[in-house]
Amino acid sequence: TVTYTVKGNKNKPKIKGVSTRIYSYKEYKGKKLSTYVMDGVSAYVGNQKLSSKYLKYKAKVVEDSESIKKYKVTYTATNPLNKSKSTKSCYIVLDKVAPAIEADTHLYITKKAFTDLKAELKQGIYSKITISDNYSKTSKLSVSYVLKKKNSTYYTLKYTVKDQANNSSNKT
Repeated sequence: TVTYTVKGNKNKPKIKGVSTRIYSYKEYKGKKLSTYVMDGVSAYVGNQKLSSKYLKYKAKVVEDSESIKKYKVTYTATNPLNKSKSTKSCYIVLDKVAPAIEADTHLYITKKAFTDLKAELKQGIYSKITISDNYSKTSKLSVSYVLKKKNSTYYTLKYTVKDQANNSSNKT
């Protein structure tokens, strides 16, 4: 008779993919938190991925205002062999407000100034607008534009600003 003893990895689990995430409130309104809280999150013992039954989370609302709903999420992974545990936390933010954009709606400029404005826009310089957001830093906002010629002397310039949650605003 030969007896084999199989030893598993008894190290603490490692949790991967935990980071603060920002979502549009409109996109997730009415859905359960569980539908997106586990996106990209997994746990491993060594190189072995743990079954989802060994990775749990608890979420607590830490802010609920007119502009955001913010959860603190704590993930706990358990090694099934020795019950050792690891935890990691992050925030999940539901952003309820689109970024603000202020611009001159009727801007009359010379042909030279128009040429300068086109050059600025191509370089990502938006001197004719002011942008802000309730949550995302200004440097994290995405600005795009469409410049259309209406006739020989009149152009329209439409700006679109998106925040980290993909909420957007337009100004023409």
